[in-house]
Amino acid sequence: MCIRDSTRIALLIGVLTAVLSVWIGGLYGITNAYAEGLKSMLMQRINEIVYSIPVLPLLILLSAIFKPSIWILILLLVVFSWSGISIVVRSMGLQIKEQTYIEAAKAVGAGSLRIVLRHMLPQILPYMFASMALSVPVAILTEASISFLGLGDVSKPTWGQILHDANVHQAALNGMWWWVIPPGLAIALVGLTFVLIGSALDKILNPKLRHR
Repeated sequence: MCIRDSTRIALLIGVLTAVLSVWIGGLYGITNAYAEGLKSMLMQRINEIVYSIPVLPLLILLSAIFKPSIWILILLLVVFSWSGISIVVRSMGLQIKEQTYIEAAKAVGAGSLRIVLRHMLPQILPYMFASMALSVPVAILTEASISFLGLGDVSKPTWGQILHDANVHQAALNGMWWWVIPPGLAIALVGLTFVLIGSALDKILNPKLRHR
C-alpha cells in the first residue's frame, strides 16, 4: 500500500511539474523570440538569471527553512525548471520567425498573439511534448533527493521519504532489503521509462531524427 501511494505521489509530482514548467518555458521562450528590442533583451536577462540559479542547493535550503508541503515543492520546482526549456524554445523560435509564412501573416495584418499561438507555437509543440516526458524523472529525482535528506513533506509516503526512514533505521545494515530496494528500484524504473518515452517522442515528432 505504501509503495502504491508513493508511486501515485511521485507521478503526480513528476507529471505536474513537467507539464507546467514546459508550458511556461515554451510560451515564455517563443514570446521572447518574437519580441524585439528592449523587451526581448529584458526577457532574456530574466531567463539567464533564473537559469544560472543552482536549483537543488536552493531547494534544499528553502526546504530546510520552510518545510514545504508537496504542493509548495511542486510550485518551487516549476519556478526554477522552466528557464532551460525557454532557452531552447527561444532559439527555435528565432529560426521560425524568419520563415516566409510568418512574414506573410504580418503582411496581412495578423496580430502578435495570433502569430505566436497559431503559426509559431505548433512548430514548437513536438519538442515540448518530448521535453515533458524527459522532465518527469528530473522532478521525481529532485523531490526524492530532498525527501531523502529529511526535508520533504513527512506526511506523504514518497519514495525519498521511505528511503530516508530506511536510512534512519539502518535498514540496509540490518538486512531489511524490502525497505530499500523497492523504492530505489521504482525511482530507477520510472526514470528510465520516461527517458525512453521522451526519446521515442522526439524521434517520432521531430522529422530530422527519423531514420530514412
